[in-house]
Amino acid sequence: MMRHRVALPVGLALVLVAALASAGSIRVKMHDLHGEGGVPPGWKFTLPAGDPAKGKEVFAALECYSCHIVEGQGFPDKATDKTGPQLTGMGVHHPAEYFAEAVLDPNAVIVEDAPEWVGADGRSTMPSYNDAMTLEQWINLVAYLKSLGGGGMPGPEAAGGGHEVRGGHDMHAGHEMHGPVRDKTVGEYRVRLDYTEPEAENRPGLLAVSITDAASGHAIPYLPVRARIALGKKARTVSLAPVIGSEGLRYAAAVAVPDEADSVTVLVGAATVRVESAERGKYRTPRQVSFEW
Repeated sequence: MMRHRVALPVGLALVLVAALASAGSIRVKMHDLHGEGGVPPGWKFTLPAGDPAKGKEVFAALECYSCHIVEGQGFPDKATDKTGPQLTGMGVHHPAEYFAEAVLDPNAVIVEDAPEWVGADGRSTMPSYNDAMTLEQWINLVAYLKSLGGGGMPGPEAAGGGHEVRGGHDMHAGHEMHGPVRDKTVGEYRVRLDYTEPEAENRPGLLAVSITDAASGHAIPYLPVRARIALGKKARTVSLAPVIGSEGLRYAAAVAVPDEADSVTVLVGAATVRVESAERGKYRTPRQVSFEW
């Protein structure tokens, strides 16, 4: 079905996408399916994996670059007065499903403090491309958007893991960045490291680590997490405790990380809770990932 080049209505596209995501099938009994609101326990709508390279071709064919800047990707300079969010480095800030909805329904989310993206009618200025794209093109386009890491380069997923995103994009309204974006995939985990500078000298800052499943995007709780801060020949290791706030579940500690530090290494131990047998040892292998400071 993915080979057909037939434009599909949005509703039918969503149904077919769910059917196409067979690689990660959830097997459930009828009683359980209808016992929790009509979906299986732990269910989440997930797009099939697309091809970022083909998605870039879709981006070019639809001339998305006429409104959206993506630095370092070889697109022509924006030659119109139309404007949309800059997409450089955007992939590390939103899940694939967010991009998928934004393409299908630009009015699903309206950014109120970006009036240049909204028309006089209060709706998004982005046109609909639902009649111009096939299901395959939509999936690949989302994969391309998701692949955009810092500086417009492919992010962790597209690079196959281990790619560090540095810099980020300062034109993305609504994100308060504290230093460069540090985001890597190691084994089954995607690890993001954030540091909030202290408000006064001789006070600790906040070192926080988000750990999610690299495949599903779900936050992983009950992990022993430490951070090793290296400065020259010296190193200090601190334990990070789970905290919940506006950023969701993170592991954090109040600690001062000097600007002169060489690196911060996140050490992830084996999960401290039972892992379902179907996962076959997942979350049981200790991992570590280092970020230059």
